[in-house]
Amino acid sequence: MRAELYLGDFLVWPMMLSPGEHDIPLAGKYTWNWLKSHSGDGSPTGLLREQAGRRFDPELRRILFHFRASVGPVRTRGEVTPARAEQLPARTLLCYGSSITQGMEALTAAGSYAPRLARLLGLDLLNLGFGGSAHLEPEIAAHIAERKDWHAATLELGINLVGSLEPDAFAQRARAFVAAVASAGRPVFCLDLFRYFDDFPGGDAGRARACRQAVAEAAAAAGPHVRHVPIGGLPGPEGLCADLLHPSPEGMEEMARELAVRIRPLLAP
Repeated sequence: MRAELYLGDFLVWPMMLSPGEHDIPLAGKYTWNWLKSHSGDGSPTGLLREQAGRRFDPELRRILFHFRASVGPVRTRGEVTPARAEQLPARTLLCYGSSITQGMEALTAAGSYAPRLARLLGLDLLNLGFGGSAHLEPEIAAHIAERKDWHAATLELGINLVGSLEPDAFAQRARAFVAAVASAGRPVFCLDLFRYFDDFPGGDAGRARACRQAVAEAAAAAGPHVRHVPIGGLPGPEGLCADLLHPSPEGMEEMARELAVRIRPLLAP
């Protein structure tokens, strides 16, 4: 199982846990002498705290797990306390979507578009990516709307339904889903369909066009705090894996940077 240990925003080292290996040490390798000597107070992260643009306090230990990790009950040993509010970004981005949002094919836990987008926007992240199962269920929409721990949301809508619903049925489901999430009254950004196989020769271009139009109409009907973000041109053709569906690592980075440019001006300060 792959995991990554961070001091705030800063990667300490990536880890590959063998079967039966359960311990992730939170102390030791990051107490480099040059960091302590720079801080002047003996803190192992003094220099990291001075770096511009950080979101998290580097004294905060964060563990990120890869897309395919299976994580059971978590137990701690030693003096471990929960994160304090001042150690975290003031605002949180919630990202809903398919395996693309969940991070499939990303090489690292922090390398898919959702965590990269959150970092570029200076926000924390709640990742609600459901591999193969982003079916726009009303129960999930209600759950998102009822949560109080996010300040803005992106909704990646459509790719898990294009093969199972006719465009009219998809439009109805998308409209209901977006309206339910929008009832929370917070900024919502509706992403339609990333570039995928229907956008290439031999695909069903009409289906892709109809589904993207349905998302645009669902966003327009949901209120002024809901915006449609067209993403049919993302990633570029070279940013896809061979299935012409999942973005490559390069595609993930391209998507994150372009989405950050489009979304940043629409976020309230």
